[in-house]
Amino acid sequence: MGQPWLRPTGPDGWAEGPEAWIEPQLLAARISWAMRAPRNLVPQLPDPREFLDTALGDTRSDQLAWAVPKAESQAEGVALVLASNDFNRR
Repeated sequence: MGQPWLRPTGPDGWAEGPEAWIEPQLLAARISWAMRAPRNLVPQLPDPREFLDTALGDTRSDQLAWAVPKAESQAEGVALVLASNDFNRR
């Protein structure tokens, strides 16, 4: 996902700002992974809205909280959370 193992860019770890996470290639890699991986990890996907609350709680962005309930499928809703800047910088 663009983060070499044990080699963060600074002494305080990976950058928190969304601009550090939005490069097109990295975003495409996260979306691709987020659409494939969950089905390999759990037999049944969680409700995306519950997953958002459990995974991010009050740290989720307003944009993500708006988008997840509007996903066209359960898989897409979960993928939105997993591919989001909010999730990936945690």
